[in-house]
Amino acid sequence: MSLETHMCDYEFLITLMVWYDILFHGNLVSKSMQKVDMDLPTAVMYLENCKQFLIRYRESGYTECVLKAREICEELEIETQFKKLRPRQKKRLFLYEHEDETRLDPEHRYKTTVFDPLLNTAISFITEQFTQLQTHSDKWSFLYNMQKVSDSRAILLKQCNTLSDILKAGDDLDIDGEQLCQFALQKARRDQFL
Repeated sequence: MSLETHMCDYEFLITLMVWYDILFHGNLVSKSMQKVDMDLPTAVMYLENCKQFLIRYRESGYTECVLKAREICEELEIETQFKKLRPRQKKRLFLYEHEDETRLDPEHRYKTTVFDPLLNTAISFITEQFTQLQTHSDKWSFLYNMQKVSDSRAILLKQCNTLSDILKAGDDLDIDGEQLCQFALQKARRDQFL
């Protein structure tokens, strides 16, 4: 089969629509995260939004992709049917009563062998990345918005002490949580007067 034959295939066009939607959204997140003024809490928010998009897309995106692919197929005069695969014949043992496998219709087979695994893999990847960034953000993100956190001294002191504990090696402290909190409060007061 030629490349043109494969590209003029209904299943190929659906897959193309799926990849376009996923990569388009992923590209928006990637470009946003590469901005010079990007901060950690905003990056976490972008990744969470991307993850939620993929989860929603897994639930409702298939129907949208099929409709888009049908429109393209009509324009290009391509047949809008899934390929029917010839079922493989298995040798049956003596007194074998029934078939173990249910025969799936071609569209359901496509959805379960292409669409769902593709989105499950994307969601798994983004979840792993999001979890790592979320863990990092939980420890460090208050440093990016001390102005907001400094309104509540108790919360700021708790976060500074938590960071101090994280950076502690044995009895040696890299930073003192109380001093960091005092510094942040002084800086916030200075910034208010400027």
